[in-house]
Amino acid sequence: MTPLEKLKLMLRDRAYSYPDEYLGLILEEATQEAKGYCHRDDVPEPLGSAIVNMAVVKINRYGAEGVASQGFSGVSESYIDGYPEEIQRVLRRYRKLVVL
Repeated sequence: MTPLEKLKLMLRDRAYSYPDEYLGLILEEATQEAKGYCHRDDVPEPLGSAIVNMAVVKINRYGAEGVASQGFSGVSESYIDGYPEEIQRVLRRYRKLVVL
């Protein structure tokens, strides 16, 4: 199964709201971000699953601009910073150390 097919399955009915080109672009951004963070040129299979999850997070954040919660009476907002811990764990597991 391709990453695009996996992404569509995870998005369920919402996948029909986005053209394949857009979903492919989001996957490409997530892939480049993961490769850059992990200092890798390849994408091992478990890292591929994390990339699809990163794409889902990116899609969920677009339009909300990273807002985690809002309060209207006291006008307070909190923002999401980074990816969820489960994605970060996978990224750290496949990160190559760079010696300067």
